Amino acid sequence: MNIDFDTYFFDCDGVILDSNKIKSEGFFKIALNYTDDEGARQFLEYHKSNGGISRQEKFKYFQSGILEKPYSEGLQRELVNLYGTWCQNELLDAPVTEGFYEFIESVKPSSRKFVVSGGSENELHELFQKRNLSRYFEQIRGNPTSKDDIMRELFENNSHFGKNCFIGDSIYDYQCSKKYVNEFIFIYKYSECRTYDNFFKGLPKVTLEKTFTTLLRKAAHLPKI
Repeated sequence: MNIDFDTYFFDCDGVILDSNKIKSEGFFKIALNYTDDEGARQFLEYHKSNGGISRQEKFKYFQSGILEKPYSEGLQRELVNLYGTWCQNELLDAPVTEGFYEFIESVKPSSRKFVVSGGSENELHELFQKRNLSRYFEQIRGNPTSKDDIMRELFENNSHFGKNCFIGDSIYDYQCSKKYVNEFIFIYKYSECRTYDNFFKGLPKVTLEKTFTTLLRKAAHLPKI
């Protein structure tokens, strides 16, 4: 497999950081402050089934679909702030995914690298700075701009991406990037998406890989481990 691209677009959670379980725990615990265990679990399932969309959209659903109440801007702000505090406290210790450092340091130095995440852009900048990850990326993008709009803006404002790929861990990542990128690589070890096998079956220009380590081994034509 050839992984020699001119530009790489990376999701963050489940791709760069093993952080999906941490974020899921945050959604569940916050929901328990406002609903019972069953409601919190229903919200958790909604979150896992909609990987990649913003916390704002998820908490809008929480109000209407779980609490079954009219939308409240005050409650929305409270929920988003609670979740932001959780992420800032917990993600500092989230492990970097297997093989990420080896992968990003093995690509050609002239390649361009971007983060396109559903997480808060401000939180991402702070987190990546503290964890010395910012040095790898030309831009780190996140919400409140959606992934769809981030990809559209990047490609509208730049025509020098060359051969490129998006590396993600959700169906939403694929849907946001498919009209723009040449290849999509799905990293599944840390993903909470349960339907990726059926969804991606037979789709062109899609590669499913367990980790960056297995991706590197395949690119080097080494046997599986």
